[in-house]
Amino acid sequence: MPPTPASEMTARTVMILPAPKPLPLRRDFSLVCMCGPAVGFSPDRAGMVWAVAGCTGRASRGSMRSRGFEGNLRCDAEISASGRIPGPGYARLVLTTRLNLPSDGRVLLVVAARNEATALLCGLNPGVEPPAEWEIFPVADDVDLVLSGVGKANAAGATALVLDPGVHGAVLNVGIGGTLERDAPAEQLGVVVGASESVFADEGVAGPGGFRSLAEFGFPPVPAMGERDAGDGVAGDPVLLRALAGLGVIDQTGVVATVSSCSGTDAGAVGVAARTGAIVEAMEGAAVGLTAMRLGTPFAEVRVVSNTTGDRDRQVWDLPGAMAGLERIGAILRG
Repeated sequence: MPPTPASEMTARTVMILPAPKPLPLRRDFSLVCMCGPAVGFSPDRAGMVWAVAGCTGRASRGSMRSRGFEGNLRCDAEISASGRIPGPGYARLVLTTRLNLPSDGRVLLVVAARNEATALLCGLNPGVEPPAEWEIFPVADDVDLVLSGVGKANAAGATALVLDPGVHGAVLNVGIGGTLERDAPAEQLGVVVGASESVFADEGVAGPGGFRSLAEFGFPPVPAMGERDAGDGVAGDPVLLRALAGLGVIDQTGVVATVSSCSGTDAGAVGVAARTGAIVEAMEGAAVGLTAMRLGTPFAEVRVVSNTTGDRDRQVWDLPGAMAGLERIGAILRG
């Protein structure tokens, strides 16, 4: 395979370094170590060394010390500047580009299911595999990812465990969801929704007179904070939502319901939409948002519509299309 010109690899800076084992991880930025032989490399105009396709192996943690960034990057290990392949036992260290989002620190991505995380990473940093659940993992130079597991308890617990307000400047909960629209719902498949509010939809009491939320009983799950009253929902950060819309990540904004039981009947779907005003339902957003809110970190939820809701035997699904949507989101965020 002939070497790939550096001009075709503008998304990432790649260096060939001796790396018989993973190097210590630092939090200022991350490098992904792809162990295995390379097939060729060439220096770019700034004198950096670009690897070309051919590295194989499982992604593992790796890092290097830096006294600069991009064109001024240096490291402790010696960089091979010859035109020959260093050979087996070397590693490809990949420093990805920064995320295109406003943040005073690192961005924490909270993703529930492994297939969702895999799809997102295919766009954000191809070749990187999702970590174990509840393990924070750097996936770009200003981005961490945690695989929470499905559901509110998993989402809140994982977020609380890894979110560091001194390090993270924003939290993004990204995944798939079901549309609650009743008019031509199949037309919503693939639409990406940014949550103007993530609402706890089924925390309360279901009685003969209908559903009453915890807030109606005087036990709001979301406390009053600042000018915002206590209630059942966490507002998405408007700055983050505007940035996501400007980048083309989201197609529209609207309320997203966070449920413990997905709507598998028409009556259930109508009920969730009626009491929350939601246009999409998912299973983690409000829990992630509440945790981020309590820790003082801006939050937004993003959902790619994967299915209709209502009677289960009449639901329409496009899971491959939704996964492709998550991959596209990752690619847009990478820039």
